[in-house]
Amino acid sequence: MSTISSSDATDIPDSPDRVFGAVIERNDGVCKRCYRRLRRREPVPHEIGYRHRDIQAFVDEVLPEDGTRFDILDREYFEAVQLPDRLEEAHPPDDAHDDTSACWHCGAIDTHRTPDTRSRRDALAAAAGISVTFDELDVPHDWVALLEAVDELKQDPDYAGDDYRTFSEAVATAIRVADLPR
Repeated sequence: MSTISSSDATDIPDSPDRVFGAVIERNDGVCKRCYRRLRRREPVPHEIGYRHRDIQAFVDEVLPEDGTRFDILDREYFEAVQLPDRLEEAHPPDDAHDDTSACWHCGAIDTHRTPDTRSRRDALAAAAGISVTFDELDVPHDWVALLEAVDELKQDPDYAGDDYRTFSEAVATAIRVADLPR
């Protein structure tokens, strides 16, 4: 895995087929409805991270992947920091909910919940969000190929009902197209 150069310390898988899942879908700093970034990861000093390691909302541990035995000193800790002007206060009408925050771009109140299967139009809007997020994270891709692939796949009965598969395939295509010599 290669690491992009940003404060996010986001790992980009070597296989284009795995990029959507790793960089977008399993990234808790990305809104699951519009795929726009809401938070970034900032490194936390080891002493503070270790002291607060049981508070999941505060730190995220990254452990060695090469199968070697790790030590406490091998751990890295990160804090999720809200990006300015990406979340706004939300006051759900249901009394069961407290005031919370919503994605500024799409209005989603629960930004960690993937919506039901998107229409073709909504999928294209989400693909544009993926492209913007990739630009912010320096993930090389061809945005035109991404949108075209999503548009085509949402018309294919084998893909239309499976957004994860649609976006995963479209992202892989966009990354492969960006790698082609011009």
